[in-house]
Amino acid sequence: MAKSDELPCLRLRVELAAEALSTSDEPSGSVLVGEDGAVPAEGRVGRAHALVRTLPVNEVAPGVSVEGPVPELAEQVRDLHRRFDTKVPQQR
Repeated sequence: MAKSDELPCLRLRVELAAEALSTSDEPSGSVLVGEDGAVPAEGRVGRAHALVRTLPVNEVAPGVSVEGPVPELAEQVRDLHRRFDTKVPQQR
């Protein structure tokens, strides 16, 4: 379960994903968060992302716990993916 201080960053990722979808990109946002909770970088991950091989998190960072989507954002994330699948099915 996400900690309460992580939710703002997760919400920002969902907002960035919605922005990407509004321009017909894949609904994906990226937020870099420092140990102090500061966000030094954020952005949308668009079509170029599809050109890169996706790696499982445990392959990149073994032993890292992966959870999600968090219950507070699960429906929003599912909705973004449904909208993407409806809007641009030929790009997948």
